[in-house]
Amino acid sequence: FVEYTKSLIKMIQKNFDRESVIRFLRSGMAGFDLQETDIFENFCIKTGLKGKSRYESYIAADDIELAKRINGLRESLMDSIEPILSADIKPSGKLKASVYVNALYQCYEKNDLYSRLKIFEESFRSKDDFTKEKEYAQIYRLTMELLEQIHGLLGDEEITLEEFSDILEAGFEEISVGTIPQGVDKVIVGDMERSRLKPVKYLFFLGLNDGYVPRKSSKCSILSDMEREFLAGNDMDLELAPTPRQKIFIQRFYMYSNLVKPSDRLFMSYSSVDNEGKSMRCAYIIPVIRKIFPELITTRPQSDISLKDIGNTAYLKEYICRLLRDYADHDLKEKSHNELMQAISLMMSLKDEGSKELLEMFINNSFYRYEDESIDAKIAGILYGERLLASISRMEQFAGCAYAYFLRYGLTLKERETYDIDNRDMGSIFHEVLEEYGNAVAKLGLSWTDMTPQKTKEIIDKALEDSVIRSGSILFENEANRYIYKKMSRVLSKAVDVLTYQLKAGQYRVSALEIPFKRIDTLDEINVALSKQEKMELNGRIDRIDTLESDDSVYVKVIDYKTGNRDFSLLNFYHGLQLQLVVYMSEGMKESAKHFKDKKILPGALLYYRVADNTVDVDNETDEDKINSMIKDSLKTKGLINDDPVNVFGITGIKEGKSDVVNLGFNKNGSYSSSSSVMNAEDMRLLGDYAKFKLRQIGNDIISGKITKNPVKEDERKNSCTYCAYKKVCNFDKRMDGYEMKQLAKADDDELLNKMKQDMEAEING
Repeated sequence: FVEYTKSLIKMIQKNFDRESVIRFLRSGMAGFDLQETDIFENFCIKTGLKGKSRYESYIAADDIELAKRINGLRESLMDSIEPILSADIKPSGKLKASVYVNALYQCYEKNDLYSRLKIFEESFRSKDDFTKEKEYAQIYRLTMELLEQIHGLLGDEEITLEEFSDILEAGFEEISVGTIPQGVDKVIVGDMERSRLKPVKYLFFLGLNDGYVPRKSSKCSILSDMEREFLAGNDMDLELAPTPRQKIFIQRFYMYSNLVKPSDRLFMSYSSVDNEGKSMRCAYIIPVIRKIFPELITTRPQSDISLKDIGNTAYLKEYICRLLRDYADHDLKEKSHNELMQAISLMMSLKDEGSKELLEMFINNSFYRYEDESIDAKIAGILYGERLLASISRMEQFAGCAYAYFLRYGLTLKERETYDIDNRDMGSIFHEVLEEYGNAVAKLGLSWTDMTPQKTKEIIDKALEDSVIRSGSILFENEANRYIYKKMSRVLSKAVDVLTYQLKAGQYRVSALEIPFKRIDTLDEINVALSKQEKMELNGRIDRIDTLESDDSVYVKVIDYKTGNRDFSLLNFYHGLQLQLVVYMSEGMKESAKHFKDKKILPGALLYYRVADNTVDVDNETDEDKINSMIKDSLKTKGLINDDPVNVFGITGIKEGKSDVVNLGFNKNGSYSSSSSVMNAEDMRLLGDYAKFKLRQIGNDIISGKITKNPVKEDERKNSCTYCAYKKVCNFDKRMDGYEMKQLAKADDDELLNKMKQDMEAEING
């Protein structure tokens, strides 16, 4: 009830922002159930719904049923707080305190909160929770008294909503709800100086640490000790605060008074470390007590707990869990083993409902070991269908972790949609703009290398604006987003500039943009038939295809735009984690064969280009041309290149030195440097064959029902779990038996190529 009141005021203060609205709906008294609130919250996060004006008008949604449901919830919310709205209470400005009080009271009456509190009261009574029952029986009356006091004292005073909120907060803090103890025993908690205890049987004296008992005195004082002595000795009849020395003796007196109170036992405790893990000393009284009673033993309860120390069922369950973990780890002593058996027997004898089932769960969880999981092939068929619809990135995700694939594409679990711009959204916009730029250049009958900077910027700005409007115009909403928009414009201009420079360096020309392929099982080059019934249909789009035409051949280069820094790894490709570029190359060669029917189609290069706002480290003496050259070098494409000299010159335009277009360079004797990413055409064709084999292997694993939690560890910093959205769902824990990341065994390129041949031969022979 208190939370309802506070969140209602906060909602008006914050002008119906998402956090305050959801806080109000979740208060437990607003009349919304949890499912309705979840639906409304997800909608608010997805659409960015906020502001009183938007809540007062119809809210549109893509789905008609959803729109009807959301507007029904919106209308219920606004109707329930109508007294606040009709009082014209605003976040700023001043109104009489009586206006706030009356509006709040009318909200209570309109929503019949007294009856709702009675329902809670009856609910707690039925559960024999008499303390909560009494609390809910009193809170309405106490809140009414608080509002009456505010009305009586400040009724005609004009105050802001924030001031009214602060007054309410202070009033709620002072409210104390009285309940009758349910037993004759009682525990009194107090501090050393203000507690006036009568003789007690047991006393627990906590926090006996140096600096706390006695408490350090403040050094901030208007009068010095000498001035105090002067005033005290001049018969001026002045009452002075105690000096630090006097305070110490007063605290010693209080401490002595408390230590002699208990008649049966006195427990004294102190901390060995503080909250930050720093060591702490005990108070001076501890050594004094030890000297008086030399046979006293200091115990550490957290490391020496036995069954006799257990005083309630909650602690008994915790104790059993701890011993079971030690038992499962083969780290349980014989004495503790006996206590574990006694504790289990004790819990079995409890009459609490569900104790036996809970104990069984404790034991099962303590000895739990993860084993590879799978679902029945028939269930997999229902989930995925006879025609397995997929993309290369889906296949790569399965290779990275089968369970993550199952959660995403089998159970279709989705992340909560948010009303903001993230890297994926920016990546989509980058792709759209670069495609639109290429199409605009083609419509003009020009090549990328013919474009002027002014015309390039004009096309990019128009394409970016159109793309952002199609995505919802979120980048135009505030200054922060408009800054992102300007940054994206700068990144795209730089990308086109660098991509154009790379084309000018060689002889390749842009052939096609955003080429879709729908079904791999229609491709002669990659025919993925999983069985007689099941087939795999792969959807994808090749960002860009460039071609280089010679007398009798055509070399094909595919480029994939990425917002992240990525390079082609033959090791990742072998394990199915990086199939995309090779598959794109196979489709790109097929697409090019349509236009060059009388020529031999050869793989030229498969490359990644990073669309990013790259920066480089320079000193004050570096000129602008040198800086631009360094940026171009940092943004060069990465991937794999056919080592044919004609192709290499067609890409780089050089026959010696180091290229700033791709990762390639020459030694002084004319051979390729060790850092060059080159491969012969025969091996590149082998990659295409292996990609078909790997896709078929992954597809068969999917339809067979494999859902193993088998994340891949690429290196010390990156693994399949690093950016996985399903971490909290799968609960993969390396500390638990059976859970283990798949470590990629390092191998050189020749070894990996041989393994690919062997794997494919084994399939043919097997």
